[in-house]
Amino acid sequence: MAEMSPEAKIAEDKIAAFVRVMRRNVTTGDVPFRRREKVAAFESRRAWSILNRIEWLQKSGCKLSAYTRGQAKLLRTAVPNWKEDYGAKAAESLEGRTGWVRTNTSYEELAETPISQVLRQAKERSGRSDDFLVENDPVAGLAGQRPARAFAALTYAAKRGDEPPRVCRRLFGLSHAAMAGSSSMA
Repeated sequence: MAEMSPEAKIAEDKIAAFVRVMRRNVTTGDVPFRRREKVAAFESRRAWSILNRIEWLQKSGCKLSAYTRGQAKLLRTAVPNWKEDYGAKAAESLEGRTGWVRTNTSYEELAETPISQVLRQAKERSGRSDDFLVENDPVAGLAGQRPARAFAALTYAAKRGDEPPRVCRRLFGLSHAAMAGSSSMA
């Protein structure tokens, strides 16, 4: 086997050192964002960030060491709300983004839900999606395509004494002030 030139040996050493630093950085995470950041908040954000990087590396075909896999397992207990899907965006740009917010009115999951659960499930599925330029509004879709079902769900909720004002405003175009001044929905 041929002996390496001094320059090649230096380059190989630098690459090995770089790999060691990268491995350490992947599993140790960030430093506190602000001095005032609470320790628990920092630890949660740090664990979330590390898990995102580890997941992204794994999905990108990198083979992880047993140590890194073990760290990921430990960190998952620290942030139980973390999902593997979040790692897909770990390498996305953090630059500012602007645009118009699009409303997703897909309501298919509400079409088969029992009437007693429609508004609760709609509330869980409403709001901004992972893409901050998409607002989920399944009630608008249900009211537009199946108004009788939407009204039945609203009637069921009203009979139970549950009055979801946001849903009412969407269905009937009422302002919050107008609803606050009325005692019935007739």
